[in-house]
Amino acid sequence: MNVFRLFMIVTLGFLLSLYSMAGCEGINLASPDGDTDTDTDTDSDSDTGNPDHILEGIAIEPANFIFEMDLDTPATLAYQCIGYFADGVNEDITDQVTWDIDNATLGDFGGDPTLDIPAITSVGAHMGIISATYSGDFQTHAQLTVVTYQMTGPNKDFFFQLPYEDQNGPKEKPLDFSTDVQAADIFFAMDTTGSMTSTISGLQSSLSGTIIPGIQAQMASAWFGVGGYK
Repeated sequence: MNVFRLFMIVTLGFLLSLYSMAGCEGINLASPDGDTDTDTDTDSDSDTGNPDHILEGIAIEPANFIFEMDLDTPATLAYQCIGYFADGVNEDITDQVTWDIDNATLGDFGGDPTLDIPAITSVGAHMGIISATYSGDFQTHAQLTVVTYQMTGPNKDFFFQLPYEDQNGPKEKPLDFSTDVQAADIFFAMDTTGSMTSTISGLQSSLSGTIIPGIQAQMASAWFGVGGYK
């Protein structure tokens, strides 16, 4: 009988210890019908939400952008809006804001965060202010500069963005050009010392047979002169 009582006491103590562990450490205990009973914290963020997740400000990206655009060619430019919350979390709220631009020359958003820019025919820089409004409580702005020039074709224009102390070094682009001279006075001076006799003969032949006719073919008004020195 004493042995049986001791066994029951030890068994009961073990069960009480296990129950205590389940209550303190969140261990799941299976019920006879297979369900589980989990100790939950009724004050957790999942029940009440995070009280610090409060929107404090919004910002447009890119904030100050220079957009290069080819002449006579429409283009699109996508924007993004970031929300900054009190708990340090940043969220993309692009689809939750209303977009607008103050310069109709640069197009419109049409209800989404993509700016539809129509074709522009003139070379120049066109500026506009982008605005994003969230629930009527928050509004932010960003500057847009659209630079239009001839970016394609045989006669390209040149445009360079030169940031202060640019880490990428100098900017370079190839330049193809030719002259279109319509008139010229051309003078040939030759050394006429005795040692230059054979050279003078060769130069005379080149001037009369190749150089002067070639210049006259390209230039309607060309005058020529020749002089010697010793």
